[in-house]
Amino acid sequence: MILVTGATGLVGRHLIAMLCEDGVEVRALSRRPEAANLPHGVRVVGGELRDPASPAPALTGVEAVYLFSAGRAGIGFAASAARADAATAPIHEADLAAVAAIVLRGGHAGRRYSLTGPQSLTFREQVAILARALGRELAFVEETPDQARERMARHGVPVSVIDELLAMWAATAGVAPTVPPTVSPAVERLTGLPGRSFAQWADEHAGDFR
Repeated sequence: MILVTGATGLVGRHLIAMLCEDGVEVRALSRRPEAANLPHGVRVVGGELRDPASPAPALTGVEAVYLFSAGRAGIGFAASAARADAATAPIHEADLAAVAAIVLRGGHAGRRYSLTGPQSLTFREQVAILARALGRELAFVEETPDQARERMARHGVPVSVIDELLAMWAATAGVAPTVPPTVSPAVERLTGLPGRSFAQWADEHAGDFR
């Protein structure tokens, strides 16, 4: 999906029309979505580029953005987009156990395997999947690193684990050198079975969130 900002401007309208003609899925960002009058099938989302948090909901599932920025209004949006396009490939705990059971039987000494789940998902996408499993709406609320550190510490997460998690998330958000959310085939190669999806994990753990 492509997000077009400045959607009701001269450039934005031409761009959206061209993309729609090519069959591309388009989402439009506008300060006045009710008056956008854009082609059928284009989902218009309200938002203001000068407010970095405002466009965040429009970024879910977006792969590319046309950013029309007057002055310096787009700087905050770019930072918000980098955080919202941050992705990981979460692995099911049962797959970790299955791999461990195989390698501990021998024949894998000295080898290292990169283990991931079968899908690269942004945090927003993960929240949306969990919301479907629960059958209710969930809001994605971004924390600062300090807020996340304090919350995890309250729940007894060891400092070393907190540091590693924050470093990993910073890397995928572009705060540190970007680490591509590569999906590894190791689970399927070792176990002979496809890795369990995050959606499956969410369905199995839905009761933990109720």
